[in-house]
Amino acid sequence: MQKATEYPLVSTVAFFAGLSMVVPAIHAAINEELATGRAFFYSGLLVAFFSAILGIAVSSLNPMSAPGARLLELFIVYCCLPLVLAVPLASATNGISFADLYFEMVSCLTTTGATYLSDHPELPSTIHLWRAQVGWMGGFLVWVTIAAFMEPLRISGFELISKDSGDAGFSREGAGSHEFGRLRRNVRFLLPWYLGLSMTVWLWLLLAGESPMSALLAAMGTISTSGIHLEGGIVQASGGFAGELILFVFLLLALSRLLKPAAGWTTRVRLIPDDLELRIAAILVVGTIIVVLVLEWPEIVSARTRHDLVNAVNSIWAATFTTVSFLTTTGYASVAWSGSEGWQGSSLVSLLLLGAAFVGGGATTTAGGLKLLRVAVLLKLASTEVAKLSQPSAVKPLLGIEVFRADASVAAGQFLMLLLFSMAIGVTVLAAFGNEFRTSLALSIAALSTTGPLPHSVLGPHFCYGELGALTKLVLSFLMILGRLELLALIALLNPIAWRR
Repeated sequence: MQKATEYPLVSTVAFFAGLSMVVPAIHAAINEELATGRAFFYSGLLVAFFSAILGIAVSSLNPMSAPGARLLELFIVYCCLPLVLAVPLASATNGISFADLYFEMVSCLTTTGATYLSDHPELPSTIHLWRAQVGWMGGFLVWVTIAAFMEPLRISGFELISKDSGDAGFSREGAGSHEFGRLRRNVRFLLPWYLGLSMTVWLWLLLAGESPMSALLAAMGTISTSGIHLEGGIVQASGGFAGELILFVFLLLALSRLLKPAAGWTTRVRLIPDDLELRIAAILVVGTIIVVLVLEWPEIVSARTRHDLVNAVNSIWAATFTTVSFLTTTGYASVAWSGSEGWQGSSLVSLLLLGAAFVGGGATTTAGGLKLLRVAVLLKLASTEVAKLSQPSAVKPLLGIEVFRADASVAAGQFLMLLLFSMAIGVTVLAAFGNEFRTSLALSIAALSTTGPLPHSVLGPHFCYGELGALTKLVLSFLMILGRLELLALIALLNPIAWRR
């Protein structure tokens, strides 16, 4: 049987990115933004044409099929594709440098959502649609590449799971499956799910009273966990309590690998009550609620009217919604976030948000950060070591759960050290460029955890990414790519096993 033609990942992704520019071009034409529409339409034609020519020319070179080669291509995609995605923005905007637009597109593609274009009310609405669309496409790219590239290399959470465990939370294909074939199969399987979930969120938000554009951006920002929305600063979920409840339900999908669509999804539903990721997430949310209750207690005790009690309940809901949002590294904040003077702006609450973003969501999802699965492994290790203090002669498995590998705790600990080391280097470099320590810490965690709105909630609404220097944005761009790929992916490129066919 004739072997299927393989095209470079960079040219393939760039080709479909060029075709996708037709969507904002049509939106601009409908809204009579003719100059913006022409910028996207012509840019899309050029990008798709040259990407197709490049792909056809390079396809005959018989590219390597090793996982490391595909991983290197993925790294090139995150570094170079934002240059292509920024081309229509350079034509449609005035007074914004191409370097700033590159930072914007890196932020969108890595589903970080760090932006300052939302602070420009004079920009056409098509620009914001393109930002959300790039973030949405970036989320789908994460879904596909995790199953196609990360699983063979046993990274991005796969390093914790035993191959013989039969854990349905992870896709299982033959070890000898070709990476290009795996990529195509995952695209065909995941695209209907990804598109269907996005459309479902959009329709429900419309029923909740959202405007079509606001609902569409919120839906794409929720499913991709990019946190991109029309408003800047503390990104708020408009549409009232009903809109926030809809977003809350779908944000839960990023808390566990068991909730992500994959082969055997119906089988995994039975495992959800015992899922460690969801248990850790529940503990973190309850802990935040307790802190809010402590800070709100003086107002609750002195409440003499029904209105005061309603405000207290709203504060608890705001803490729940915002914590889950930052735990999934989305960054949406409840409209009641600024409604309570008792805890909003508190340094303790800011520290909790930093911790939630640093921990991150479920493994193999679009959420960034340390990941709840690694936290669960580390907590199991800690409980085992504490038990040994009281029963030093006891013989028991390190984790006590068959799904984990024997060295899962070592792998989780190594990743934690690498993440802390990356954060320390990022803080040091950002501080060397003239940023305050608190700002450097918030920016570093936001970039590595892909939680762009985090500085607005921690540093205050006065913070603006546009005020940062060019070198600071360049460092943040690299940290965002590093946080999206995870440092283990780049280290895997140095492993000779990753380059075996």
